[in-house]
Amino acid sequence: MLWRNSVVRMRNMYSKNNMENQMRKNCGRRRVVVAFMMMWMTLSGLYAQEQRLGAPVSGHYNATLTATGSDVVLLNDLDDHTWVYYSDVNSPIRSLGPADVKITYLGNGNTVSTAAGVAPALTSFTASTDNKVKVNVGEAEHTYIYYKTLERTDGSTAASASAAVGDLPYTTIPNPFQVRPSHNYAATTMPSTTRAIYISTGRSAATWGGTGGQGSISVTYTDASGNTATWNGGNIQNGSTPYTTIVVKTGTTITMRLTRSSGTVTCRAQYDDGSGSNLIAQQSKNTNGTSTYTSGAVAAKTVNVPASSYCGFYAWRIKSLSSGLTIVGKSVGDTVLAESEILFRTSSATGNEVELEALWAQAFVASGSDNLTVYVEGACAYERNFHVVSSAGDASAYQKTYPCTISGYYPDGSSGVVRTLNGAFTANADVKFENVQFNAASNNFNADAHSLVVGRGCTGTVNALQGFIANKSTNLRYHLRVESGTYTYLSFFRDYFLTTGTNNSTTTITATGNDNLVWGTLGSDYDRANNGDNTKLTVTGTCMMGNLITMANQNASKKTFDLTVKSGRFFTSLGTDMGEASAYQCLYMGITSYGTNSKTALRCLTIEGGELASIAGGVDNNQSADNGVLSFLLRMRGGLVKGAIFGGGAVSPASGDRRMILTGGEVKGWIGAGCNGVTSSGATPGGQTNGRSTVYVGGNLKVGGSAIINGTEGGNVFGAGKGSGSDAENERESGKMSYGTTVVVADEVDILHNVFGGGYYGFADAKANVYVNLHDAGVVRGNVYGGANQNKGKSVDVTIRGSGTVKGNVYGGSNTSGEVEGPVRVLVESGTIGSEGDAIYGTTGNVFGCGYGSRTSVNSDVTVIIGARGATHVGTPIIHGSVYCGGDNAPHTVNGDFSITTWNGHIHGSVFGGGRGGSAVVHGDTHVNIKGTTRVDANVYGGGNAGTVDGSTYVKVGEQ
Repeated sequence: MLWRNSVVRMRNMYSKNNMENQMRKNCGRRRVVVAFMMMWMTLSGLYAQEQRLGAPVSGHYNATLTATGSDVVLLNDLDDHTWVYYSDVNSPIRSLGPADVKITYLGNGNTVSTAAGVAPALTSFTASTDNKVKVNVGEAEHTYIYYKTLERTDGSTAASASAAVGDLPYTTIPNPFQVRPSHNYAATTMPSTTRAIYISTGRSAATWGGTGGQGSISVTYTDASGNTATWNGGNIQNGSTPYTTIVVKTGTTITMRLTRSSGTVTCRAQYDDGSGSNLIAQQSKNTNGTSTYTSGAVAAKTVNVPASSYCGFYAWRIKSLSSGLTIVGKSVGDTVLAESEILFRTSSATGNEVELEALWAQAFVASGSDNLTVYVEGACAYERNFHVVSSAGDASAYQKTYPCTISGYYPDGSSGVVRTLNGAFTANADVKFENVQFNAASNNFNADAHSLVVGRGCTGTVNALQGFIANKSTNLRYHLRVESGTYTYLSFFRDYFLTTGTNNSTTTITATGNDNLVWGTLGSDYDRANNGDNTKLTVTGTCMMGNLITMANQNASKKTFDLTVKSGRFFTSLGTDMGEASAYQCLYMGITSYGTNSKTALRCLTIEGGELASIAGGVDNNQSADNGVLSFLLRMRGGLVKGAIFGGGAVSPASGDRRMILTGGEVKGWIGAGCNGVTSSGATPGGQTNGRSTVYVGGNLKVGGSAIINGTEGGNVFGAGKGSGSDAENERESGKMSYGTTVVVADEVDILHNVFGGGYYGFADAKANVYVNLHDAGVVRGNVYGGANQNKGKSVDVTIRGSGTVKGNVYGGSNTSGEVEGPVRVLVESGTIGSEGDAIYGTTGNVFGCGYGSRTSVNSDVTVIIGARGATHVGTPIIHGSVYCGGDNAPHTVNGDFSITTWNGHIHGSVFGGGRGGSAVVHGDTHVNIKGTTRVDANVYGGGNAGTVDGSTYVKVGEQ
């Protein structure tokens, strides 16, 4: 061991008394036991830096990507396998054994020649060499290449990286090509699964009885799956003949209901030619009262399919797989639906490649608001049915009863003009818009629980776009994908602002399905790849999961909502003022103003790009116990968050676990797993989360900026909620995480300020685990606290590993105020605390077993360990300050066991069994053990640095 002047000196630097008095005052009032075991070594015996596991990859995730050349869109989404998340079996948050896969999507694969026109025959491909497929008019790219790092299904539970051999889930992309190929399809005939039905009423009497001389008629259509729709002909006045034309699926039954007071009325349902020989159902009523009539199932119809030169997207086909890579249940030549999950299987971490080619099939096209005679239904059907907007008009004219794409261009990009769609729109089937202009700044778009896509090339403004607005009794299964345009309000379920920006409804609607899953996508990969172009999509106001909805029967352990953000700007009306980051200043991943016992269940958010103000995980009340059910999952790989990220709401109580994994992009505000803590009268109790949190902040993420969110500066990471800081009865538990916290800080992350196991005012009401494993470039520029800022805590475990730097201090307790019950363990196994040139007894570069400040305390045993012997992570700690088992002017208030053990490393300052400062009183015995190859540049004390130990002190030096 290399000691200063080859001796160990025990002295109090702040006292002029003799040695005996110093030892009695600072090392204990009972007795002093000092054991010297001299040991010699040189600096060359220090341990090597941390060894990292995993195969190297070609690059890190990069949020700014580039469309290259004139034919390829390239997205490098690779993660570094040496990141702790992928390589460290000791990390409390991990996903071991990832694999890189190069996934190529070829637009110019094969065209399809098939007479049926509905289900292309996979044996009739004709290779296309003309490269007609393009991303859009004026954009020539016809191939997408993704480099993806995929996670194993058992990666979080495997005992080692080599044992992580589970499959690799991956979801295929939707069709990104808006200029489709052309192909000469011959005219033919085919059976149609849909029919146009004409319904009319006739009357034989000159007058009607009842008030105003009126009767009424309604018709209900029930398809083979039990789905229903209605037509209400309304009141039949004298001289009127209500009628409608509807399109129904084969197997639909029609129920007619007539009500009248006198005279005779007849309702007829006929096939689209209107002839009496094609009568489906007829109902007459010539006496007072009501009658109903139900038809048999509507039959299929043989229709003429006209010759066509237009193609639409059908599916992806597997063109090739590299050696050793398979897709579970699929082979080369098989089809894979767009936006469907597949499972890759491989034992290789790198070198995996798959090619998928687009399958094109006959498209059906109408111009203007005319209906299609023949159209396709089923998966991705809106990619084969087209309505070309030939002139400006009302959007409502395109509310078709079958899936379709509404575009200013024909499917092959020809003869197109971006036309204007005015007013509101309600979907009656799955629908896609592309290359149109919206003129609906005072009107709303309602998907009505259908999939609705706003593709690239759309401009103009819509007031509110929302998933549905009325009660729903069936399972919600739809996708809202919004890639372009400007929206004041956007909601994936029901919106809060229903018309022009004020809350026009206080009535809660109900979704009674028990297996609801809604998908959302904001922005596009093309804009993300095109130098991070966030100008094509803008949301100026709120963007949320939904509002005023009770999800009565949702399975609480199933996923409810899955959203991915790729590009765009959100909450731009806020400018640089992030304010309090209330629910209406956030991408809000929950239901606001939900009904009692609402089950929103798991909400998942992936951030790959875009610019956002703040993110809120949302609240729910469907979890009432420590059952480990996850409620909010965040995966951030890129993008910019100008404000805060928090796992709950503003101040309302929440339930369920929170899991947040951030490995790319930039967060200028703070990160907290619980509630924001905006004070709000009437919140009882305020802002606690009835669950646990796991937070991973690593990769090449940057945390910190000038943003002040609800009084807290950016650049802090909290395991619990930020909390409100109010002493009001309903605010004291704001930010509490009921079942504990886990925070991992790792890799090349750059954190401007501090890391807390608790919150800023919030706290962990069970054990707080803080795990720091930084690589060379990783840095925490402030302090690491096992406890909270200005609040209490339970037991604490802080581990520092790796080769990066914590430039401030490490504390086992809280900051400024707060009682930690304990016990507390602080392990600095490797890495650097402080920086070169700091004064030995300066304010940074120190390790404390307790907290900072006279109003903090630890009330149980405290253990500090420096270095390790035979550790999995090989490395040597470098501490530019001193090591204290006690606190920084922070007391220990009950009798406990204080121990420091050093195994190796370089401590530039001294080692103290007690604390620093007059308030750092230790009630209990202290044990200091200097072992192994530790180098201490200054002194070793059983007691404190001007801090009292109210017990015995024990010091051993040189023990192996």
